[in-house]
Amino acid sequence: MIGTYFGYLINSNDDCNTISEINTPIPTGAGCEFQRLDSNTIFYSVLYGNYSLIYKSTNEGNTWTQKLYTDTVLGVELIMFDSLEGVLLCYQYTSLHTYDGGNTWLRLPTQMLAPDHYAKDGDSTVCIGTENGVGISKDRGHTWVFNGINAFGPIQHTRISYLNKDTILDIGHVNPDGSYFAYSVDAGVNCTKFSFPSPFYFDPYGLFFFTMDEGYLVGTNNFNNDNGTIYKTIDRGLTWSIYDTHIPSNFGCIHFLNDSIALIGGSKGTLLKWNKNAWPTSVINTEQEINTVNLYPNPANDFVHLYYNNTATSNIEIYLQDAIGNIIGITKENAHIGNNDYYFNISKLSSGIYFYTIFNGVKSKSIKLIKY
Repeated sequence: MIGTYFGYLINSNDDCNTISEINTPIPTGAGCEFQRLDSNTIFYSVLYGNYSLIYKSTNEGNTWTQKLYTDTVLGVELIMFDSLEGVLLCYQYTSLHTYDGGNTWLRLPTQMLAPDHYAKDGDSTVCIGTENGVGISKDRGHTWVFNGINAFGPIQHTRISYLNKDTILDIGHVNPDGSYFAYSVDAGVNCTKFSFPSPFYFDPYGLFFFTMDEGYLVGTNNFNNDNGTIYKTIDRGLTWSIYDTHIPSNFGCIHFLNDSIALIGGSKGTLLKWNKNAWPTSVINTEQEINTVNLYPNPANDFVHLYYNNTATSNIEIYLQDAIGNIIGITKENAHIGNNDYYFNISKLSSGIYFYTIFNGVKSKSIKLIKY
């Protein structure tokens, strides 16, 4: 199972040869993260404006029950240790704890102002990123020890991971250096930090390390049309190999199925199945959206240029309709991920209003054409 920050959740039982999309109750545009505790139990935490929400499913996401809805605290990170006990880390020196699977929540004070992301090692030890370093709790979030005040901060964490009980891996942003990768081998007391090549262009959001030497980061390349990008190191972050996928997606997480094949989840419902030893790779899309659609010129007389952005490789149909909806022309094409464009001769059309409708088998989008 893999999910993205904007509520897309998919499931596969055969290494993504076949996938199924799970409907989630996430409001449009809300930030969210999910946790799967076993084959049936899933928790979703949602940050929506000034509200914190938590949903729970006990049947693989077929149905959801709301377990928290509050605007009195701003929840940032939900950590479920098992199906009953968990903690919601919040802003303003606060955390909410549940001991009954989210039915009731107890508000407790903490020492942290702004937690970012967390990593969990076993069933009790938690590491979180804060504005000035890292915090570690060994009793399920009831008490905290803060390390790395000078070594890590002040930074903005985007992902933290444990390699073992003492080794913490961290990615994020720090001014004025831009994006960074850092690690600590003494539970956050000291850290080694590297800025990326072209640090202002690569934003990292997900990481996976096999060993301290071999690791992978995913994110977006802001310098190149916000394409999804993969970084690889085999020397603890001293040097990096860069794979620009040319896919217009913000990669947010990476999980390896074995020692070669990784699944990478991104925005716009993109799921990438990537072989670290080969290129190119396959792309699976769960949300086949048709994004920007434009006509130029419009109004037009003889020829018109239709272009649009597609988030999936798919067979599409372009319908030309008159003002009352009659179909007067159909074009079938194979659209690729990213920008697609076509030219049409409209010189034989009578003056008036028409519509082009693009349909990719899942979604459709229309745009008005004025013929003079």
